[in-house]
Amino acid sequence: GRLKIDAGASRRAIAVLAAQLGLSDEYVADGILRVVTANMAKAIRVISVQRGHDPRDYVLAAFGGAGPLHAGRLARELDIRRIVIPPSPGGVGAYGLMVTDLRTDLSFTKSADFDQSREPELNAAVEHLRAEGERWFTLEQIDEDKRSLRITIDMRYAGQNYELGIVLDEHRLD
Repeated sequence: GRLKIDAGASRRAIAVLAAQLGLSDEYVADGILRVVTANMAKAIRVISVQRGHDPRDYVLAAFGGAGPLHAGRLARELDIRRIVIPPSPGGVGAYGLMVTDLRTDLSFTKSADFDQSREPELNAAVEHLRAEGERWFTLEQIDEDKRSLRITIDMRYAGQNYELGIVLDEHRLD
């Protein structure tokens, strides 16, 4: 409730874009929804197909504040025949937040060539992250026996296009 929706400002923004494109406001608004739907469908296809699943074999669960708004278009785009909309779609995420384990992800970016001379510098960065994690545990009052810390470093060979996540078992590079 902190963010007040200004429907007039939305209409004015669409009108400016529509005027620039020489199209009607309704056509531009519909186009925005089509782009959003196409992006969501692409993301679902990538995730499902990579795991060997065909979205057409599943039911679309529409949750979140705007999930039901997009469900019909998205189901049509993916050839999904059934949609389930829970009674309180906006509350599903809040419920998930309440029943999941408390966790946080901390990160530190440092681009550097790795050789033994850089080991102390890189381990200092790792130690900084470990200390930040410990501070977070204390702040959140997590019992020591329930704490779990995993430190990974993303590395790649020179010329490689993607990083490999390497878990640091001893929380340090060597």
